Amino acid sequence: MLNKANEVISLKRRTLALTIVLTIAAALTLWYIVGSSTPSESERKAARLEYYKENWGIQLSEPDLIETIWSSRGWFGDGESITVMEYVNSNLDLLKQDMNLITDANLEMVNGMISKFIENTLSMQSNSTELEHVFEQYNVEVDIHDYYYYKLDCDRTNYIIAVYKQSDKKLYLLEWYQ
Repeated sequence: MLNKANEVISLKRRTLALTIVLTIAAALTLWYIVGSSTPSESERKAARLEYYKENWGIQLSEPDLIETIWSSRGWFGDGESITVMEYVNSNLDLLKQDMNLITDANLEMVNGMISKFIENTLSMQSNSTELEHVFEQYNVEVDIHDYYYYKLDCDRTNYIIAVYKQSDKKLYLLEWYQ
């Protein structure tokens, strides 16, 4: 009788040990699969740069940092977004080749487009105090010797304004989707 009881206890211990080993193996396998399918920071940057090239026709050099500081885009793609790319240690030659230099002749026009984007975005998001703080924190108006890029899509409803501020070494991407 005692031997049968010991056998039952031994069988339970082996079953428990096997269950623990299989659970750990399954967890490690899942961790490996999920970890290997998550894109690296470099891959995320490359995908983002490819997005701007494909959708807006602007080739950007790889930034040191990419941050979306505002986005109201929903399931259907409508909305606005503001992305900042920082270029502290980057080569800016590629970036500047697709952009236009801000001069006395176009300064007012570019700042007018930026102001219209801000005004329209605030109007669309009238109950968002967070957005007001974004525009207070990030001054996207340009000065002479900065650079800009503007493109209106073929439907004439969506557009992008990209402004590179030399003093900040930052590129601001203002996107409008309606």
